[in-house]
Formats: sequence, C-alpha cells, structure tokens
Amino acid sequence: MNLAPRKRYPTEFKAQAVELLSTGKPVSQVAEELCISSDLRRENTLLRQENDILKKAAVILGTRLPA
Repeated sequence: MNLAPRKRYPTEFKAQAVELLSTGKPVSQVAEELCISSDLRRENTLLRQENDILKKAAVILGTRLPA
C-alpha cells in the first residue's frame, strides 16, 4: 500500500475535536472548522483492518503484539 504519511496532532487539538463532536455537530462540519479531512471514519476503519492483519500475522508467527 502506498499511503501518505500520517499527520500527528497535539493532545489539545484532539481534545478540541472531541469537544466539538460532543456538542452534536456533524463530523463534516467539525472537520471543516478544524481544516482536516472528513474521512475520519474511513481512516479509522482502515487502521482497524491493518491492526487485525498484524494481530493475525503475529499469531501465525508465534509472537504477541501489545493490545
């Protein structure tokens, strides 16, 4: 897979995003206000799939990954 490098966001930025979402604003509106992609759910799904693949590979290879 040829993915773009992941952006790193400060803890304060993440807290602000969560606070805006908890007010009931739609994800697309919050993303626009914070100038980030609104594909947050798609990215999370992709990351979960990648983690599942790594966990299965670790079992096959006989090693354990941290939870």
